[in-house]
Amino acid sequence: MAERLLPNEMQNALSDRSKAVFQGVGRFKPPVTLAQAQANLTTIASALASEYPAANEGHTVTVRPIRDVVFGSASGGSTTIVFAGAALLIVVGIVLLIACSNVANVLLARASARQREMAVRLAMGASRPRLVRQLLTESVLLGLLSGALGLFIGYAGLEILFGRLPGAANFVTPKLDVTVLLFALVLSLATGFIFGAIPAFTASRGSVSEALKEEARTTGRSRKRVTARNALLVGQVAFSFLLLVTAALFLRSIRRAYEMDPGFQTAHLAVFMTSPGQAGYGKPQTNAFYKDVRERVERLPGVVSVSWASSLPLWGRSVNGLQVEGRQQRSRADTIRTIVNTVDRNFFETAGVVIESGREFTDLDQETSTPVAIVNAKMARDNWPGGALGKRIQLPGEKLMRQIVGVARTANYSTWGEAPQLCVYVPLEQNYSDAMNLYVRSQGNPQKILIPVQREVRAAGPQILASDMRTGSEIVDGGLFQAKMGVALLSVFGLLALGLASIGLYGVLAYSVNQRRQEIGLRMALGATRASVLRLILKEGMSLVLTGVLIGFAAALFVGRLLSGMLYGVSASDPVSIAGAALMLSAVALLACYLPARWATRIDPLAALREA
Repeated sequence: MAERLLPNEMQNALSDRSKAVFQGVGRFKPPVTLAQAQANLTTIASALASEYPAANEGHTVTVRPIRDVVFGSASGGSTTIVFAGAALLIVVGIVLLIACSNVANVLLARASARQREMAVRLAMGASRPRLVRQLLTESVLLGLLSGALGLFIGYAGLEILFGRLPGAANFVTPKLDVTVLLFALVLSLATGFIFGAIPAFTASRGSVSEALKEEARTTGRSRKRVTARNALLVGQVAFSFLLLVTAALFLRSIRRAYEMDPGFQTAHLAVFMTSPGQAGYGKPQTNAFYKDVRERVERLPGVVSVSWASSLPLWGRSVNGLQVEGRQQRSRADTIRTIVNTVDRNFFETAGVVIESGREFTDLDQETSTPVAIVNAKMARDNWPGGALGKRIQLPGEKLMRQIVGVARTANYSTWGEAPQLCVYVPLEQNYSDAMNLYVRSQGNPQKILIPVQREVRAAGPQILASDMRTGSEIVDGGLFQAKMGVALLSVFGLLALGLASIGLYGVLAYSVNQRRQEIGLRMALGATRASVLRLILKEGMSLVLTGVLIGFAAALFVGRLLSGMLYGVSASDPVSIAGAALMLSAVALLACYLPARWATRIDPLAALREA
């Protein structure tokens, strides 16, 4: 298998101890922990170093969780994903609470309307527990039907969501397995039972004799139920405002992110992946291929500069074990983790990375010349405050020290807007790689050079494909994909919450107007104008909205501080986001209040008084 998969230069990698080119993947046998596995493998590595000092001296083994390798713990990727997943689950829970509170409001109103029906059933011999069971059965059935519909919508949403996920980032295939189905079933049963319990007990709790009498004495009880519904409504508005503010913060953050400088120039840039080693090329053939492609593409019209690099933009992976000359490493905590990028000449010009001091790599940096390296400003500041030029470092797996000849500007290497990471650039002539990425900078739209560049790559190496082509804008979009998807989901859930809260507001006010028909008719008979009735209903509705907005504002400030680390250039208390969310919520709420208020103004005073 190794002979078929590995390039010619690495055919003996499985038998040559000096070639540490593999990463092992294993599963711990319970109850082995990460620390125990690390200790055992360190012991084995030490034994190998003693037995084979020429090949294994200074080498060790690092055990890392697979999630850290895939998502990059150095840049906080795994923590970010866990936090984002938890935040999304909380958002979904908030929307569920709003929807369930709406259902509870409807069930409370329905319980009030069925008070006489329940009294008749009790008078005919039905027990209160039986009535409660009947009403709970209705609410649980409603929850199960809603859960089934939600599963269908969720499956369709997963297909759409993961269908837009970039292929390189699609590590998992979502599926609705037994665990998801059981979770949905339990959640549907729980919500149906919990939010149906209070209306069920309310409907079956009243006095039979009072319920069978006329409705004249129900005002106090109705007021209590309206107060409970108003409290639920205020909570809906507060949650809706919180989601709208959060969505607005992330939306403005994404816009600021596109304005950020990642440390390299994405405009007029195109990147192509190639792998001569997989095509069976040896070292001489591969180096000749790199040179031929560079010369061919440089001659294309519209091309400004061309270079090679081992790392794709925003896909850098760090390695452990960098040595700094003169620095004693006392423990594993002292080891330096850095990104290593093998680049060809003209890389910094092509990628748009600024050299702050020193020089770029030139044709003089050959395999037989002095080993050199370029470090980024972060590494220079951390290790040589007085200046890095002329200092020496040793890369993992190398025995020779490299002299630093330049300091490049710190860029984003793994994720957009990441915390500064250490990075070392080494020349391609001194660090052979059988797979490289072609960087091409064009004069105009890079889309126009994609096909010509592919053609020249095929001409230089008929067995080699220039795969996974990316323009600068696609690189930025890929780097911000997760953030943009989060904004899209937050916006959808925020608007859904706003719609649910508006429906709840409309329902509460419409029910209130219907219950107060006689009162409104009496007011109008005594001289109240339609405008005053309109103001009365609007005032009651908007006062609930204002209370909810104030509560939501306090919650948004608290949540904003928790999310501040995920925002690009936007304050957690951004006034534009808060004001925009408040205006949107107020406008929709005003419409929801206006419709019942307008209906109240059309009540006929004489008809309402005859109903008294």
